[in-house]
Amino acid sequence: MKAPLLQGFAVRWEEHPHRVRALGVDLRADRLELRCEGGTWANGRFRADRVRWRASAATLAGAGVHVRTGSTPLRLEGSWRLGERDPAQAARPVELELDAGLARCEVVGVVLRGFELEADGRHPPGYTTRSLGAGVGEVRREGARLVFRPWLRFEAGPVPDRLQQLGAYGSRGEVRWTVVGLERGAATLAHSASLIQGPAGFSPTRARGDHEARSLSLSGEPGLALAVPALSGFRVELNPHASGPWPAGRYLRELEVGVATRRYDPARGRAELDLEAHFSNSGQVSWATEVEAALEVVLLQSASGALERAHLAGLLDGARDELAWL
Repeated sequence: MKAPLLQGFAVRWEEHPHRVRALGVDLRADRLELRCEGGTWANGRFRADRVRWRASAATLAGAGVHVRTGSTPLRLEGSWRLGERDPAQAARPVELELDAGLARCEVVGVVLRGFELEADGRHPPGYTTRSLGAGVGEVRREGARLVFRPWLRFEAGPVPDRLQQLGAYGSRGEVRWTVVGLERGAATLAHSASLIQGPAGFSPTRARGDHEARSLSLSGEPGLALAVPALSGFRVELNPHASGPWPAGRYLRELEVGVATRRYDPARGRAELDLEAHFSNSGQVSWATEVEAALEVVLLQSASGALERAHLAGLLDGARDELAWL
């Protein structure tokens, strides 16, 4: 079987930063779909803007690879008032009975194959972003059962150049996941977080908020021929130390998260990974921004099989775009 593995995605509005109405990625066996919608200055009501997007994925294939895909719908509710912060986030436990193929696997893990977030009818144009993220949560194998807790976060926040009082707000969403079983292999989970300082300024050509590529070394099991990293979760939070009435939200110009292999030593079972975390509110008027970015990564190692990688890109002129990738 083939296991499709999401390694990263990026979206960038061509002209201006915008509110987020909807955002999603859906990696399937042979296709990838991306969704990105902004507010009234992006969706054509007052003016149109387009999104350039990129995504990276891989497949691990072989007789000893077993796969099950699914999704978990969630409803998010939050509120923002002066001096109060109640982020819109939700999680739901999932319990799966392992089929015969997965049950005989030495290693069973869960990775993120996508997510979707959409503002509800109370605020159709969407929200200025304070934080967002998705993940599969902690994974436990209990005999012939697999237990994990998918989660979503889509938090709105007021921006410095507008008076906003959202009160209660919410969104619909789902976490899309893949269960991967390896008859002979290993899975190593890693968590990486960083705080990035973004300067203020007025040049629309300078990306603020901001960009960081960093490395991560993972030691897995020695002697396994193949290794491939995949995302199991991500979270981007703006101005995490702000409190009280501070306007901590921002319009979104560009967002990117991802992981890639720089090198892998099969004899030692050691992988050197490059991690990417990027948020920009670059535009005619922008404000200094702190960005806390957290990535959860699973390194899957297999004794045998075949590994393929794909890098996709497109221009989204409507709400969604879809490309075949295998």
